[in-house]
Amino acid sequence: MEQEQQAGTGPLERPVRPLVERLREAACAMDVNMDWPLMEEAANALERVIEDRARFPGRPDDIGAMIGAHFNNLRAIANTNEEAWRRTQLRSDVEVARLRAALAQIVSDCTARKAVMIARKALEA
Repeated sequence: MEQEQQAGTGPLERPVRPLVERLREAACAMDVNMDWPLMEEAANALERVIEDRARFPGRPDDIGAMIGAHFNNLRAIANTNEEAWRRTQLRSDVEVARLRAALAQIVSDCTARKAVMIARKALEA
């Protein structure tokens, strides 16, 4: 009958508590001092995550949200870098066009000077 219950409608199985109790027994057997309030807090947090995942399977948990935020940050950085590259490329295209125009002017000036020199030589001969 419990298997027929839908997620979020009945009491959830709590797999974390038995693990905490086993850890407590093992720690006592080994005479190890543990921070039990911290362990209880961790167990409660883990139970909340498991319960949220069971009730809302389509909703991402905190880890999924962090991964999504990191992915969005990487996408924003990539877009910023692409925009900066496009601006740099545009500036370089403008600079190349300016240098080509200057070179064309120099070539035309040299050709005109050369024509003048040829004409002078022709007149002198």
